[in-house]
Amino acid sequence: MARQTKPRPSRIEALPLPVQELVNRLLREGATTQREILAIVNKELDKLGQDPLSRSGLNRYAVRMEQVGQRLRQARGVARLWIDRLGQEPEGDVGRLLNEIVRTMAFDFATKAAEGEEPIDPQMLRALAVTVERLEQAARTSAERERVIRKDLAEQAAGKVQETARKAGLSDETIEQIQRDILGLAS
Repeated sequence: MARQTKPRPSRIEALPLPVQELVNRLLREGATTQREILAIVNKELDKLGQDPLSRSGLNRYAVRMEQVGQRLRQARGVARLWIDRLGQEPEGDVGRLLNEIVRTMAFDFATKAAEGEEPIDPQMLRALAVTVERLEQAARTSAERERVIRKDLAEQAAGKVQETARKAGLSDETIEQIQRDILGLAS
């Protein structure tokens, strides 16, 4: 399977940083046409004694930046949705789902790397291993925390049953059976 080559850097990415920032700001603001941006940038480049930027080069860069911006906006929207849900139930199914998403991403990366679709970067592989290890630790911690909370709630419920059942006139034997049943649910 042939490896894909990285596209060569844009001419804009080779420009002096202030000019790059000018291009990015003008594109981001959206109030200026590409023709106007090209005139502004080429005026700056002329001051610096550099060759002018082509219209097609600016257009390719603008299209690529719009695609990157679109993916970023989508990622932020998804993240906001999950963060909103996690805020409501941080220890619930959503937290487990996010763990599973990251595990799936790790698996996909490892599979592509093993098939030669992407070169294996040792630092990326190590970071991936650390991430999976931390996810597993977080899952264990979460499960333990959930077990402790259930046990505490069951003990509180069993105590309340004792008070209420005594007031209702139930026998000690019946109260103890109810408490065992409640505590058994927490196990």
